[in-house]
Amino acid sequence: FHRASFYLTGLEKISEQVSIVETFYAQPRLGDPGDLRLLAELSVTTKLSKRIALTNSFTLAYDRTPPDGIKRFDSQLTLGVLVTF
Repeated sequence: FHRASFYLTGLEKISEQVSIVETFYAQPRLGDPGDLRLLAELSVTTKLSKRIALTNSFTLAYDRTPPDGIKRFDSQLTLGVLVTF
């Protein structure tokens, strides 16, 4: 089945060291808009130095009609270290 894809993203700099990025995705099925997939991502990044930062991300996914054995809702929390060269 074909799906349309829409997304909206935003960035907010809390300070020189801290920024928040939010992204929201929607994928309705063409021909059946009630068959919908949604994904929301929120990430907070804190710079520790010029080249090193910590990141905390939270993802929430929803599929109105998932395949057998797959949950409608799913979430993930990710903690990481970013190194920039």
